Amino acid sequence: PAVQSTTLNIKPPSVVTDEIDNVEVCDTDTDPVVFQVAATGAGTLTYAWTIDGNPATDADGDDTKLTVNPGDFNVGTHAVHVVVTGDCGTDSSSANLIIHANPTVTITLTQQCDTVSKLTATAGFDSYSWSGPTPVNDPTNTCGPTKSCLLVDKNGVYTVHVTDNNSCNGSQTAQLCFSFT
Repeated sequence: PAVQSTTLNIKPPSVVTDEIDNVEVCDTDTDPVVFQVAATGAGTLTYAWTIDGNPATDADGDDTKLTVNPGDFNVGTHAVHVVVTGDCGTDSSSANLIIHANPTVTITLTQQCDTVSKLTATAGFDSYSWSGPTPVNDPTNTCGPTKSCLLVDKNGVYTVHVTDNNSCNGSQTAQLCFSFT
């Protein structure tokens, strides 16, 4: 009888070797966000990206990454998913685009004595930075240019800039016009 032989070629499966990562931004960030994946496998790999279940593509033609403008999305969490397909199956990776709202800060004014008033910004932020006319020195160090409150005795525009625990920024301005008698 004749002997026949056959060669069996085993191709590697499609495997994501570098997952996409979560990205957190503030709602006023304008820099593009890039999600990137790395994969191996037999044949030409294709990459199918979705955001919140909707197909998404990258304009530069590099299918291994997806560049998005955070301004195109509402505050909240958006699911990013990529499916990599090759000659021997598929693999996938998922992450989230998390868009945080910028903080809202308000300033209140209270009279401390006949000539000094206290500006107080909303409490609970990670950092405060006041600008405006030179404030009154607070000997207790409770209020000051990097605190949630500022002692003032001059007419002018005072602005507080705050940063929250997501590194998002907000600000508020108050214009004061004192009339001391």
